[in-house]
Amino acid sequence: MLQNYKLEASVSKDSDNSLQLRINELKLSISELNDPKGDASRCGMDYKETSDGPVLSFSIFNVPAEIKYPELIARDVIERKILNIAYQALICYYLVTSAATPKFHQVKNNWISFADLPDGRFYNQAFQGYTGNKLAAAMDTDLSKFSNIALQLDGSILDIGDVAYKFMILPKVPVAVVCWGGDEEFPSNYKILFDETVRNYLPTDACAIIGSMLTQAILKKLITS
Repeated sequence: MLQNYKLEASVSKDSDNSLQLRINELKLSISELNDPKGDASRCGMDYKETSDGPVLSFSIFNVPAEIKYPELIARDVIERKILNIAYQALICYYLVTSAATPKFHQVKNNWISFADLPDGRFYNQAFQGYTGNKLAAAMDTDLSKFSNIALQLDGSILDIGDVAYKFMILPKVPVAVVCWGGDEEFPSNYKILFDETVRNYLPTDACAIIGSMLTQAILKKLITS
C-alpha cells in the first residue's frame, strides 16, 4: 500500500523500521538476480570491477554516489558516508524495477502527473498536499524566487506552464516542477511531474518519496538563501 512519505527529520522510528524492512526485501531481490553489470547498464550507471567486488557509480539528487556488491549499501563518494534511508530505498527500488523492465527505455520528456502513475490517482490529493501545495504556499506569486532556487539546485528550464524546471533525480529519472503563476485573486499552482518512462524505473511508492524529497530540498533552499 502506498504511504505518505514525508521523510522529514522527525520521521518516526516505526516508519524507518518499515522502510528498512522493505529495503532488505529489495536487496534480496537484487542479490538473487546477481547481475551488477546488467544493473549498471539498465540504470545508466558506471560499472567497474574492484578487488572488493563490483561497484556502480551514479548521481542521486546531484550527490555523487556509489553502491558496492554484494553489500548493496549506497555511499556519498565525496563525504565518504552512508546515504540516509530514503536514498537507500530509492536506489534499491531503481535497481529492482529496472531489472523487471523488458527493454531499455529512453527518457521522452513527455510529462505526466502523479495521478497518471499506477494507483496514483487515489493518492494524488495527498501527494499534491505535501508537494505542490506546500511550494505554492511558500513561494506565493513570486516566480523569480522559485527560478532562483531551481537554478541553485541545478534545475534546467522547461517550456511548460509559466515557469518550469527539470531535475535529474537518478540517471534515467528526470522530474519536473511546474508553476502556473497566480495574481491577487488566484494563487499560484505548483505541480511535480514525471517523465512517462518513470514507471519502467520506479514504482509509485518511490515516486512519492521523490516528490517529498524534492519539495523539501526546494523549501530548505528557500529558508537558507
